[in-house]
Amino acid sequence: MAYSISLAGKRALITGASGGLGAHFAAVLAEAGASVALGARRQTDCEREAGKILAAGGTAIALSLDVTDRASVASALDQMGEALVNIASILGFRVAGGVAPYATAKAGLVQLTKSMALEWARRGIRVNALCPGYVATDINRDFFATEAGQKLIARVPQRRLMTPADLDGPLLLLASDAGAGMTGAALAVDGGHLVSTL
Repeated sequence: MAYSISLAGKRALITGASGGLGAHFAAVLAEAGASVALGARRQTDCEREAGKILAAGGTAIALSLDVTDRASVASALDQMGEALVNIASILGFRVAGGVAPYATAKAGLVQLTKSMALEWARRGIRVNALCPGYVATDINRDFFATEAGQKLIARVPQRRLMTPADLDGPLLLLASDAGAGMTGAALAVDGGHLVSTL
């Protein structure tokens, strides 16, 4: 029997939703039935992405969200539900040359996820982290076409980059009642990169 995940009746706030993975995740959650709020500083871009979801038959609104502005965050949090999915990275577990600030921030996000899971569990709020491996984006696509980039890909056991679609199932698991028993988890989706030899 096929297993399906429904987010019907759920609300989702997606930060960084003006493009890239944030916009992709908003569309995935909306397709699963959630009413989505797309937040970012570039509200015009959020409106564009929300329009795509509305045109596809989903429910979406665009919000102006600046995480450095307490009032902006408080207003956006009025859209939150009972599950929080942070987007971390496998660089929260391992390091690579030249990305110390990024790796440090992602490691902090993994620990924040675990701390929030502990503190919010009694409120009925689950907090988990999705930790992607390398995904080709507009920022890094040129690098992965170089010899150095190809060598990095060759070190991934599956010998490929992750795609946004590879993240859809894990995201839906963490965001839906299918993952009701999961909180404080940091779920790697990396083609086996974390278990590869150094």
